[in-house]
Amino acid sequence: MVERLTVNQLVPGSSPGRGAKSRKKPSLRGLFFALAGARRDGPRSVSTIRSRERTIASNSIIRDVKQTLQLLSALIAVLAVSAADADDRWLKKRNGEELYAYVHSNGCPVTTNELTGEIHELFIRSRIRPLTTWRPGEVALYVAVDCVETRDGSWMFQITTLLAELDQDRSDNIVIAYREQDDFGSFGRGTEATIRDAARKSAEAAFTKYLKANFDLVPD
Repeated sequence: MVERLTVNQLVPGSSPGRGAKSRKKPSLRGLFFALAGARRDGPRSVSTIRSRERTIASNSIIRDVKQTLQLLSALIAVLAVSAADADDRWLKKRNGEELYAYVHSNGCPVTTNELTGEIHELFIRSRIRPLTTWRPGEVALYVAVDCVETRDGSWMFQITTLLAELDQDRSDNIVIAYREQDDFGSFGRGTEATIRDAARKSAEAAFTKYLKANFDLVPD
């Protein structure tokens, strides 16, 4: 499902988060007869033998059912991965070797320019050219960091990191279209270093997904 958000108009020069099986406890009477039967040397009665045959047959059926369920679980996992790969084609660009990053820092000890520089370095290390102007309708990396300083000098922060399509409405507001599975944001509390580390990790996670969607990175 694609979510849509609208943010304020860009300021010129600015950079556009099964059930557990219950097992009945055996009674003392049941345990007594089980032990008595195990110690008896003579042949068991016909009813006991038939009961044992039914138990063996029942165990065999249960084993077969478990094996079938295991096979089905493995098949479902494979299909889920294939479906995810197909969905990620939404992130594929005409030219995957360039990407725009919309970066914004609000009330944080780390500035927008500093965050932008770190993300551009991430792109360059993977030979992806950072775009300095955004193109409507194209997938971009969206990183927004909001912070509030607390009385003890630490910072509460929320990081919104998305792989999204950026567009513009008639009022020049930025419209962000993204899927829930393309949200890599986080929140927490800490120092400036904590904020930088959290922003870097979320950007790296999103960027890695972008690379996988646009390039064949499967090992030979």
